[in-house]
Amino acid sequence: MTALRIVWLCTVISLTSGLLIPLSVVAQERVKKARTNPQADRRRQFDIFSFPYLENGQVYFSARRLDKIDQALSAGKEEKAYHLLRRYVYRFRVVNFRRDGRLLSELADLSSEFGPPGEDLTLRKILLKHQSSGVDSLYARSRYDSMESSATKYFMPAVQYYEMTLLRKLENDSIPAPSRAKSAGDLLNSKYADYAPAIGNRDDLLLFTSKRNLHSTDPGSPPDEDLFISTREDGIWNKATELRGINTNLNEGSACLSRDGKTLIFSRCYGPGSAGSCDLYQAILSPDSVWTAIRNLGPLINSPGWDSHPALSPAGDTLYFASNRLGGFGMSDIYFSVRDDRGNWQKAKNLGPVINTRLSEVSPFIHHRYDVLYFSSDGMPVGFGDFDIYLSRSENSRRGEPVNAGPLVNGPGSDYYFTLDAASSEIFYSRPSVDGATGLDIWSVPLPMEAHPQADILLTGKISREDGTAAGGITYVFDLDRQIEIAPRFLSAGGTFNFNLIRNRRYLVVVEGEGFRKLEEKIFLDGSLNYERTVENEIPKIAFASVEFEAGRADILPTMISDLQKLGRLLSEHPELKVKISGHADAAGEAIAHQELSQKRADAVRDFLIAEHHISGERIFAIGYGSTQPLISLSDTDSSRRINRRVEFEIYN
Repeated sequence: MTALRIVWLCTVISLTSGLLIPLSVVAQERVKKARTNPQADRRRQFDIFSFPYLENGQVYFSARRLDKIDQALSAGKEEKAYHLLRRYVYRFRVVNFRRDGRLLSELADLSSEFGPPGEDLTLRKILLKHQSSGVDSLYARSRYDSMESSATKYFMPAVQYYEMTLLRKLENDSIPAPSRAKSAGDLLNSKYADYAPAIGNRDDLLLFTSKRNLHSTDPGSPPDEDLFISTREDGIWNKATELRGINTNLNEGSACLSRDGKTLIFSRCYGPGSAGSCDLYQAILSPDSVWTAIRNLGPLINSPGWDSHPALSPAGDTLYFASNRLGGFGMSDIYFSVRDDRGNWQKAKNLGPVINTRLSEVSPFIHHRYDVLYFSSDGMPVGFGDFDIYLSRSENSRRGEPVNAGPLVNGPGSDYYFTLDAASSEIFYSRPSVDGATGLDIWSVPLPMEAHPQADILLTGKISREDGTAAGGITYVFDLDRQIEIAPRFLSAGGTFNFNLIRNRRYLVVVEGEGFRKLEEKIFLDGSLNYERTVENEIPKIAFASVEFEAGRADILPTMISDLQKLGRLLSEHPELKVKISGHADAAGEAIAHQELSQKRADAVRDFLIAEHHISGERIFAIGYGSTQPLISLSDTDSSRRINRRVEFEIYN
């Protein structure tokens, strides 16, 4: 809403043109019981990333426990130090993540030897999210870069992807053509700013914020933010209408609907009795389709700062929102509140250092069918632009490490104010209108694989050359069943790649690179798969030093037969190959005669291949260059003239 939007909307919005998160009221109660148990964190096995003491006080510090850790390290008892330090970091408060980067870095180093798989990488990511500079962050960055194989640097740029996929489509009809963004249409969009879309309780109903209204009668007053709604019929969005009973001369926006469509959560700025600049409100739909019983959600939810961007879980028992209140990790964090058995929202809590960073997290969204959290951030270790869209799946009653939605969603600008439909087929977002001068419009684009909530099956791979070395190149994966777009990846330095894909689908894997033949293979993915292949070397270059002609003649000599047979066998064994035959003459004589003689020499080799090896003439291109391309420019000796009387071959696909 307004307070933050003034800063952010000056950036072009584009879309390529955790902590402990209760998954339900029951899960929240489990966490509550664990926190009241003083022995809970003394168990050898515990989820360090739950950070149950996060909001208990200003900072955690224990000189006694730190001394025990130092003593264990000094005595060479590194595994003991790992467990002691792990319990110490487990007790971190919000401030510790800014202050104690050294402890996070040391724990990550110990975890790489004694911890469970992946823990050290997550710890380094947390450090990078909360430390902007210093020795610890530089070290964490170097270790992160060497460990993270799914970083954005391995994605093919979107522009190159669209070009390459169009070429692939020409070669193979089973490969889907790349999709393009489309406007929601003139009935929904206006000549003013239209943004912050939210799919309602069904996929054909869209809420959004617009600045098309002017409620104030004061001359020169700017339009205020209001909430509008549109329904879709036969693929076309109908004329947008205001939400009856909601809009005032204040700013209303960033709304979400409950599953039954009867409860609306929205943000209103500087309303009567507001706790801060923008607060969250609730409204109930009356039988005559007017929103009534509007009430401020109160101090357990709202703060003296900015509170906006609400999102309800599918069950309606958890509310997520963005806030810049004091006590958070960064400029804006994502918070959550759980509804109790009596329907009352409990005190909002911070989502923690896995999701939130030292910068800003906004636009939370919970998928309608799957327990996947989407949000925008400009503080993650890697990204494509300023604000990128990320998704986080549930892991052991908390949110897992965020995953970038990829270059087909995230552009070089800022991507936020977005929503997905329940069918996971489209993502709606805001971007500059067609004429580029009148503000923002609502657009949509098919949801790519990187942002799909069901893409949680891992396809890993390693491509090697025949000599055992790692291959370099690009890996394409095509969804042959639903034709969902998948951004290609460059092979890592070790020849590896990985994709998150959807289970029980047929895929086409294509690997291309220099020095080896293109690999194409269809696979069926019914679970995680490690795809290791050895690629064939590129067709070798064959030396034809003996294909040299007598002066003034174009006859095939016996000394040529061995090499020409070699060429014929190569073309017979590889029917996809073609050959260009270039005939050359020495400089003795007239230029016209040179041209005719060189052409006869090229034709002689062509005729030999057709007659002896039955190679189709369509695969052989013969041309004479005369004496225009000598190998030896000073051809005044018999040996140099002999070398220039030659035929050369160029083999290609």
